[in-house]
Amino acid sequence: EEQSLHLVLPDLMDEFGTRLAPLKGLSIVDTAAPAGVVGQDYFFAMQSWGGEGALRWSVAEGTLPAGTALDPSAGVVSGIPTEAGEWRVVLRLESDAIAAHSGVPQSFLRELDFRVLPATGSM
Repeated sequence: EEQSLHLVLPDLMDEFGTRLAPLKGLSIVDTAAPAGVVGQDYFFAMQSWGGEGALRWSVAEGTLPAGTALDPSAGVVSGIPTEAGEWRVVLRLESDAIAAHSGVPQSFLRELDFRVLPATGSM
């Protein structure tokens, strides 16, 4: 209880990881999107956890900042924002894994706020 055995028993840790993998749900890890600036490249690679097979990303509600787009297979929001402001977006992540209770593909929703600042020198 006072010492971690994960370094002493790596095979056991790997076995536990293998046993737990099918029990993992699906999640979007990110809780905040970085701010962008009008006229400057924007790149936000979202991180996920769990799921099996191909992952599909989509915008479930709202819209992304003008000039940006979501890559549905990579989970990357990128582009060159064209206007300053704030956008509340609900993103959906879906997996090929079938959820045990519902019998449909696993999915997860995460609400994120995207903020785009005016270009330097603008008012």
